[in-house]
Amino acid sequence: MLKFSIIGIYSILIGCASPENTARTWVGQPLSRLTMASGPEVRKAYLQNNGNWIYVTSDHAVNECKTYWEVNSQNIIVSYRREKGSWKCD
Repeated sequence: MLKFSIIGIYSILIGCASPENTARTWVGQPLSRLTMASGPEVRKAYLQNNGNWIYVTSDHAVNECKTYWEVNSQNIIVSYRREKGSWKCD
């Protein structure tokens, strides 16, 4: 019983399938993989001063949340941020 309680608490604290954890797994991946997984909802947004592009996707679970993906010149995702309007998404 104690073993299952510890596993349950650990799962809650880690957030097994949270959008934040999912987004984190895309860093270091080619943009093409994200595009294949997300389809046409991946939109090119703007060019940064460092030469990297920002792409945007919407969160299926929380429509107001958007993920901004920073992609380098080799089309590799190098970072991301999640936002909901002027508030951060969970």
